[in-house]
Amino acid sequence: FFAAFVRELGFDLSIPPRGDRDVLRRGQEEFGVPVCAPVQLYAGTVAALAEEQPDFILLPMLRNLPRRPGQPDSTLCPLAQAGGEVLAALRPRNHRTVLLRPVLNMGQGNVRSHAFRRSVRALARGMGVCAAEEWRRAFDRAAAAQEEFDSALRAFGAGALHFARERGITAVVILGRNYTLHHPALNAGLPSIVRELGALPLPVDCYPVPDAIPNVPGVYWGHGHDNVRAALQVRENDDHVAVYCSTYSCGPD
Repeated sequence: FFAAFVRELGFDLSIPPRGDRDVLRRGQEEFGVPVCAPVQLYAGTVAALAEEQPDFILLPMLRNLPRRPGQPDSTLCPLAQAGGEVLAALRPRNHRTVLLRPVLNMGQGNVRSHAFRRSVRALARGMGVCAAEEWRRAFDRAAAAQEEFDSALRAFGAGALHFARERGITAVVILGRNYTLHHPALNAGLPSIVRELGALPLPVDCYPVPDAIPNVPGVYWGHGHDNVRAALQVRENDDHVAVYCSTYSCGPD
């Protein structure tokens, strides 16, 4: 969403390279107090971006994740939410770079919700784009890009499961958070380990869970809710299993 939104507003996009353990160490130095590894990685990445002195660094407070109809809560970890605010307070300022720290609320309807639209409108204003037709056009194209991406992930997962079934390969659904599962400095090499054992690893955000699997009452955290629903779907199938990749004693786990 944000990559498409920024481009449609007429800005160049700089995506940081995938961090390594050096970036983790730098993030630890940025905070100066013990925090979980994903937050360390975030801090180290922001420090590297700041050295380039871009016009803007986007440090959004994304309060919740997209949710299913009827799902009351989909909240993100407090450290993930507050990371941008903390880093903005800790980092020395330069005259060139503006730290954008929009508070983004995901209402019912997800990226098409009125709450999210209002949040993104404030982000556009912070970047100096106030014309309604400009940010609305960027919003519509960004929302479509996000929906296309989400659909492609599910199609990829369905194809991977079909591939495994046809060849008698065990698929292993890896549960966890996408910012951990897809990062080699954080996932402990789990995808490679699964492949070396002759199985096919499938991250949870690519695992298609049918609508028949209900919402789980009382699960406040967004990633936690998605993982529990995926686990319920895995339980209904005999040809694949699940492994849970936790995040360093993370509170929501």
